[in-house]
Amino acid sequence: ALGRVLIDTKNAQIVVSNPVYFGRAFLQDQANFEELSALRASLQEAFGGLKDLSDRWEYTALSKYQFMPTMPMYDDSILIGEGKSLELLAKLKAYNQGKQYLFAVQLDSERYVVGFDLDASTSRFPERIGVQNSGLLPYTILIEKGQARILAPKYYLAVSYPQLSMAKFMKIATVPNQIEKELTLPFE
Repeated sequence: ALGRVLIDTKNAQIVVSNPVYFGRAFLQDQANFEELSALRASLQEAFGGLKDLSDRWEYTALSKYQFMPTMPMYDDSILIGEGKSLELLAKLKAYNQGKQYLFAVQLDSERYVVGFDLDASTSRFPERIGVQNSGLLPYTILIEKGQARILAPKYYLAVSYPQLSMAKFMKIATVPNQIEKELTLPFE
């Protein structure tokens, strides 16, 4: 439902998320390579001059992507809230006087993808591991079937920074738990 564009004024660049890469990572075996490739071609035409970052994982391996053997995979999403869809959405909108609620994309009558802004200290982690992939923010929450769920932060960060070394990952070792805790707060 979402594409991401990072406008990096400091480095005078625009980074557009690759729909083929993230489509496979998030749609898994349901990803349609031809459709995603056509979308990528449309973005290439619209933006012109786009080139792939070296920081990526092979398309065919993305449905089994795991940063390390004990780390979560795509299917290891985390339940952060339960209730009726509109009530869950209302809690996100009301939390912190609405300052962190950024948007909601309605997928159907009971399903939403919500963009939620992490607090300033949590959202600074790209400064430690590289801003080129920081288009992964704001963090998104999926509301469906009476549940609010997030991708496991260890998975989401790793798939967004696939060439991240363990040494660099250790620089942000506390961030995944901070993200999970922070995104659970609106539902408590």
